[in-house]
Amino acid sequence: DGGWCLGDWCPPPSMNPPDIPPAFVNTYYYIKGMRCALKASHLLGVEVPEWLPTRLSTVEKSWVAHYFDPQTGSFCNGLCGADAFALDIGLGTAQTRSNLIRKYKDIGCLDTGIFGTPILIETLFREGEATLAYDLLTRRTDASFAHMMESGATTLWETWSGDASHDHPMFGAVAKLLFTEILGIRQTKDSAGYTQYDIAPADIAALSWAKGHMTTCHGTIQVEWKRDSEGHMQVHFDDIPSLDK
Repeated sequence: DGGWCLGDWCPPPSMNPPDIPPAFVNTYYYIKGMRCALKASHLLGVEVPEWLPTRLSTVEKSWVAHYFDPQTGSFCNGLCGADAFALDIGLGTAQTRSNLIRKYKDIGCLDTGIFGTPILIETLFREGEATLAYDLLTRRTDASFAHMMESGATTLWETWSGDASHDHPMFGAVAKLLFTEILGIRQTKDSAGYTQYDIAPADIAALSWAKGHMTTCHGTIQVEWKRDSEGHMQVHFDDIPSLDK
C-alpha cells in the first residue's frame, strides 16, 4: 500500500486505466520472481532458503483465491490478458486456457499493455496457438505495432497511441519471440546458458521463410528455414561448437 504500483501500464487508449488491478500484475511478478529464484538455486547448486517454498505456496494460493472465479474458469474476468498471466506461471485450469484462446479469436486484437502484451503472445505460442499469436502481432488496429510503423515510427513508442515518448523500450519484449518461436531456438528445460537447446520453429502458414542467429556465451546458433513446393518447412541450422572444445 502506498507504493508506486502501475500494473499493466499503457493499455490501448480505450482501456486506460486497465481493467485488471495493479496488485494482480505485481503479485504475478512476485510469484514469477520466487520461481526464478528456486530455479536458479537448483541450477547453481545453492541451498534454497527455508522460507521460500512456503512463501511461494502461500502467495499462489492467495492470488488464486482473490482473483480466480471457479464458475467461469477465468482470472479477473479474463480482462486484459489476465488468463495469460495465470497460465504463464502454471496456474488456472483447462477452462482458463480455453477461455483465453476463445476470447482472442473472438476479439482479434490486443487489449494489453507493456506486461500483458508479451505474456499473452508468448503464452499463446506455448499453448500451440502460433497462428493466433502471429495474427495478434501483425493486426492493423489502433493498438498495434503496424499502427506505429504506418504512422512513421522507426523506433518503438511508449504508448500504442503515440502520445508520449517515440523512442521507448516499452513494447520491445516480444522481439524475443523472433528467436524463440519464429526461428525456434529454445533452451532445453532445466538447462542454462544454452548448453542444451532445441530447434523447433513455429509453423505459421503466413510465413514462407525465416533466417537468423542467436549469439550465446558458447557460440552462435544459426537457423534458416523455408517452405518447399508442397508447403512443408525445411529447417537447417548450424550447431554451436562443442563445450569440450
